[in-house]
Amino acid sequence: MVQVATKFADQLHAFFEANDCVNAEIGLLQPADPYLETAGEDFRRLMFLTSDQTSTNLCLRPEFTVPVCLHHLASGQIPVRYGYVGTVFRQREDEPHEFDQAGIEDLGNENRVEADIASLLDAETILRKLGVGDITILLGDQAIFKALLLALGLPKAWQEKLGREFGDTERLNQSLERLSGESSNPYEDLPADLVEHINSDDAQAVAGWVTDKMRASGLPLSAGRTPSAIASRLMDKVELASATLSDENRSALEQFLEIDAPIEDAAKIMGEFEAANNLSFGPSFENLKARFEGIQSSGMENCSVHYQASFGRRLDYYTGQVFEIYASNGKRPLVGGGRYDHLMSILGAESTVPAVGFSIWMDRLEQVVS
Repeated sequence: MVQVATKFADQLHAFFEANDCVNAEIGLLQPADPYLETAGEDFRRLMFLTSDQTSTNLCLRPEFTVPVCLHHLASGQIPVRYGYVGTVFRQREDEPHEFDQAGIEDLGNENRVEADIASLLDAETILRKLGVGDITILLGDQAIFKALLLALGLPKAWQEKLGREFGDTERLNQSLERLSGESSNPYEDLPADLVEHINSDDAQAVAGWVTDKMRASGLPLSAGRTPSAIASRLMDKVELASATLSDENRSALEQFLEIDAPIEDAAKIMGEFEAANNLSFGPSFENLKARFEGIQSSGMENCSVHYQASFGRRLDYYTGQVFEIYASNGKRPLVGGGRYDHLMSILGAESTVPAVGFSIWMDRLEQVVS
């Protein structure tokens, strides 16, 4: 086992024990595919990858959330809170690639609002216990953004694409520019029978067409992408190419992404946005308001809490509230976390498992309190 370098290890383990967190023993060498399938392409470029003699993709542990979830799946899936502290390996600009992280993953708690609030407060409490003074908390919400895209009636493929780009301002703006332009002919150079299947929204027929072409070309159906995956991607590309965004919807999206307010004002501003644009965020907004009320009534001191509608964390598995915590005037976050309810299903759970957690960059923390 890698020796944990952080001088705060004993205090962290004491906090975990006092708050009923189970210790998860996570190996240093991890299968890479679960990360590649869940965290996104941007994260892949940060990983240290290798393979064994059977060509299985492996990596040095880049973070704890994914392997803790895999551990949970293998251990029976009863609701439990896991605490961890250990070394991770990830490429970072102007910072060491080997560093310690600590955190808590809360898996299986059906009271999502309560668990979201508790996750944020646990992170704040740990920072206080370890000597951090004034802090700034930045909040965002993936679910609210997805609810907006649904309310605007965007095609499913565009909802998924923009949802993946949430939190990456440059890529999101590029996609909005593309969506606001003239649509292109998505059927150019496609055979007539394939166009008929696509227009019928018949994914099975498109997959069958792909299967026939692969067999006719002598391509194995089990190597690389499956016919179903190719068909799904093809139908998405057609939908992306043929859709356009009205000026009214473009304006609504831009107004939303500009919302940036203290937590005490944010819910009111969001409600005014809903009314002005004749839209509804649905249950996601009720959850956001309940979280904001809980956070405001928690009694945190020496703390500025801000909601930024455009803020998202650039990992594909987040599904709800996301947050980062900074030391006052700090440029890099000390803590990052959020809700990731879909991750367990992607990793193999038969049903949705509520999940929320956070991690602390211990090297940054030690610089602040040194």
